[in-house]
Amino acid sequence: MSIAVHGDGSQERTLTYIDDFVAGIISPLENAENAKGQIFNLSHKNIISALQMAKDVKGITNSSSEIIFVEQRNNQTLYEDIDVSKSKEILKWKAETSWKDGLLKTYS
Repeated sequence: MSIAVHGDGSQERTLTYIDDFVAGIISPLENAENAKGQIFNLSHKNIISALQMAKDVKGITNSSSEIIFVEQRNNQTLYEDIDVSKSKEILKWKAETSWKDGLLKTYS
């Protein structure tokens, strides 16, 4: 079985570990006075490429799978950088778990 990466794998994402995300969802309840009527972005600030994700998954799982490159999807978002400054300032929330730590927790 192979690991498919779309395009050249340079598209980048911010990934948030579920425990951090749940804490972010709960945080407006804990800061109701300041959060009322507000909209917040919840995301980790670390940016990682699709190719690096594939390499990390392969490494952590000790997989012998080949990473293959397939055609880029139409209208693919190549880069995302979510502004979480409002969440940090008002909710006192920020994602703590790095991509690799979250991957390790998920896999183990």
